[in-house]
Amino acid sequence: QLPIEPSEFKLWLHLFRARLYLVAGDAKALRREVKDALSSTTLPVPTTSSLPGASVDHTALSPPPTLQLSVPQRQALFLKAQLECERSNFRKAAKLLVSAGTGAEVSADVRVMFLNNMGCLHHSLSK
Repeated sequence: QLPIEPSEFKLWLHLFRARLYLVAGDAKALRREVKDALSSTTLPVPTTSSLPGASVDHTALSPPPTLQLSVPQRQALFLKAQLECERSNFRKAAKLLVSAGTGAEVSADVRVMFLNNMGCLHHSLSK
């Protein structure tokens, strides 16, 4: 019996390839690998307790509804945020970082990665 499922192995392979493309500076291949990694796994649907028909402000950088993300899904979102930062799309990068790095179940190491990436993002914006 295999210690890891083939689908999970494929997901991790996409993530490692994406990291290599990030270091190499190949944005097109990085975008393709992150897209493949996110499509190979199903992201959970956010759970909200808002009433139907309530207005939602999508422009604010408030934390999204609670998501139960796995470790590879969080890593894929962090990589996608780094890609958007390289493409100078800082607002989208911040939204991706907030969705990957917030929540009640976030461990300390994920919180450190989130704060480090947000610090780099703010440095890029000269804030």
